[in-house]
Amino acid sequence: MGDIEAPSSPPSHTATLLSVLPSKEFASSRKGMLLIAEVVLSFISFVCFAASTAAGFVTIPLVEFLAALFLLFAYSTKFYERFQSFFWPLMLPVQKETF
Repeated sequence: MGDIEAPSSPPSHTATLLSVLPSKEFASSRKGMLLIAEVVLSFISFVCFAASTAAGFVTIPLVEFLAALFLLFAYSTKFYERFQSFFWPLMLPVQKETF
C-alpha cells in the first residue's frame, strides 16, 4: 500500500559526479577558467597557511576557498538565476574586496 517501486537500475556514480562538475562550455569560457584558477590558487594558499607556523591565520584562506568554490558552483550550474535579488556580476569584486 503506497510502496515505492525500486528503480530498475541504480543511478551511476559518474552521472552524479558530472552533474556537480562545471560543464565543458563553462570551463572553456574566460569566466570559467578564471574561477577554476581562483579555486585552485585559493586551495594552494589554504594548504600553505595550514602547513606554516602561522596556522592561526588559516581561517581567511579557508573562507576564500569556500567562497570561490561556491561561486564556481553557482555560475557553472546557473544556480544564480534562482536568486534575482543579488547583483551577481558584483559578487566577484565584493568577494575580492572582503578577503
